[in-house]
Amino acid sequence: MDKNDLKLQWKELKDKVQNQWDKISEQDFSEIKGDKDKLIETVQEKYNKTKEKAKKEVDSWLDNL
Repeated sequence: MDKNDLKLQWKELKDKVQNQWDKISEQDFSEIKGDKDKLIETVQEKYNKTKEKAKKEVDSWLDNL
């Protein structure tokens, strides 16, 4: 799934994102708005991961959708 698909399907994917990363809040969701880079930054911040680790995790999750 590419960046554009994530933006277009954000409302539908929100629940799946919440199941994967339960520390992401409603406020975070409203700020992310389907932006892959913001999702990566949020995962990095909420789970205390390196940027590379968070990117790899998000990319892997998106590839498995």
